[in-house]
Amino acid sequence: MEMEPVRKGDVQLGKPLPYSLYDDRQNLLLRAGNVVQSEHQLEELSTKGLYRKQRPKSESTARPERDSPKEERGSETTATLEEVKPQIGDPLQLQTVGEQTPQRYGVRLIGFLKGRSVIVSTPIQDGKVLFMREGQSFVVRLFSGRSAYAFPSTVWKVANTPYPHLHLTYPAQLRGVVVRRSGRAKVNLIAAVIDANGRPAAGAIVDISKGGASMSAKTALGEKGAALQVKFRILLDEFEQYITVGAVIRAVSRQAQSEGEPDVIQHGLEFVDVQPSDALALTAFVYQKLLEQMADI
Repeated sequence: MEMEPVRKGDVQLGKPLPYSLYDDRQNLLLRAGNVVQSEHQLEELSTKGLYRKQRPKSESTARPERDSPKEERGSETTATLEEVKPQIGDPLQLQTVGEQTPQRYGVRLIGFLKGRSVIVSTPIQDGKVLFMREGQSFVVRLFSGRSAYAFPSTVWKVANTPYPHLHLTYPAQLRGVVVRRSGRAKVNLIAAVIDANGRPAAGAIVDISKGGASMSAKTALGEKGAALQVKFRILLDEFEQYITVGAVIRAVSRQAQSEGEPDVIQHGLEFVDVQPSDALALTAFVYQKLLEQMADI
């Protein structure tokens, strides 16, 4: 990864780091959100060289993501599966058809052969493989780039060896809709926070994207531009994973509650430092939640 030097004067004592610090061999010294407490600690770190991941040229003038008119959700498109080019392991959603209350199941793409079948993992619920029957109809949804796609399909073949998987009928065409670039999914995640003054705090993430989140808290966690460390738990394919990110507050607002209830402070966060393993899990989680909430294609 490309690195750039960090001056000692750029590190603010007693406040969470807005980015991770590395030595001259690219070994991690301190993760974003941790606090350098003293001059002595800073001096010890600087003897190994201080570096951070290279910033994009546009970072100094970065603005919150906005969608151009062409990128607004609602722009429909059609494509073939070969044109969409989904990747092995991508999350997909199967929604039942013909039921009064449709059921939605998260699965993974195993592969596909043009004109033959789409192979996906068999849905799992509460740790158990669900029973699927041949001929069962679904609407299949997936993400690719900035678009969400859907196509009707049926279970062509149920296989249990060497592992449970399904062959779905191959689609002639997919129907797609452009999703906002920020791709925010509604969630309710309890988060542990190290606030702008280095103190522990708590908040609730109410929506999230790959690049940021909206988080409510009982008190302000800092002013606009302040750095935070945020840790929260996600459930991905029934497996728990804890995500830790460095974040910067981009907006702060107060929301009035019902009479007798204290106001809630809403924080718009931009994620500025995410480890690769966390980034992959976070991306899959956001897509999974967006698929769950995507009912209009």
